[in-house]
Amino acid sequence: MNIAAALDPVAESMWCAAFSMLGRMGQARASHWKPTGGQQILVVAPHPDDEVVGCAGTLLLHVRSGDSVCIAYVTDGSRSRAGGLGPEEMRRQRKLEADAAAKSLQVDRFEWFGLTEGEWNFEELWPPLLGLLRQTSPQLIYAPSRVDFHPEHRKVAHGMSLLFSREGVKPAEAAVRVCQLQVPLTPLLANQVVDCSGVAGRFEATLKVYRSQSANLGRALRMRRYAARFYGFRKYAEEFWQMPVMEYCRLHDDPPDRWRAGRFRGIRYRSFSDPLSYVLGWIERRRLRMESAAEAAHQT
Repeated sequence: MNIAAALDPVAESMWCAAFSMLGRMGQARASHWKPTGGQQILVVAPHPDDEVVGCAGTLLLHVRSGDSVCIAYVTDGSRSRAGGLGPEEMRRQRKLEADAAAKSLQVDRFEWFGLTEGEWNFEELWPPLLGLLRQTSPQLIYAPSRVDFHPEHRKVAHGMSLLFSREGVKPAEAAVRVCQLQVPLTPLLANQVVDCSGVAGRFEATLKVYRSQSANLGRALRMRRYAARFYGFRKYAEEFWQMPVMEYCRLHDDPPDRWRAGRFRGIRYRSFSDPLSYVLGWIERRRLRMESAAEAAHQT
């Protein structure tokens, strides 16, 4: 074991202690959410593995409560070069992993759009996504957002907002729940937190299904451990930024090249620099929070 690997858990323990202290000192605005059952849930995953990185623990709780869950995998993830696999091999591998993950989560339905990563356009995304929205009539939609640096995550968020606006997709009492895809929302934006400690074993097993993306597993676990310490939960917690569909559209209606992506930083492979991902982009998160609050006040 090299020095970095040996010191990694030491650094994480230190950050966990810091999050615990900050949680006791601060006044978090996030509500502690639990599923009530009987809802239609749609997850829009830009890549195969984003559904587990973003909300696997919460999806397990949805299923346990009796909610109907559908996952839409948008791209084929073929641009990943993990393990030295070529595009065709990677496409096949990630499709197999997505199938296994959906089964591990025990969701009712999953759809593989399989758009070629980095080469797709909105005209390819909109028909299958619109059909799925009309078939499932979800009350809650899990989605990517502009609080991200990955071009495919941001492109899917923009494409969803255009579709919602263009087609007038306004499911009754629907809400969009923005997921963290390696970039922390932080308490500035997170307004929903879910205690996933009770499904920790199944959650960990589902993450391991994505063998080709194993480098992402530690990051996803660390973010959940930090959230658990901050909010006072036992093991894992997932954070979300929930908003009405039309608010999501307003935040994402401009093309992504006009967004301030460089202000955000994802969690790295090692834990040493994790706090930077929560600090960098603070001004932009604060701006987004103020805009959202002003819009909510205007609507009332």
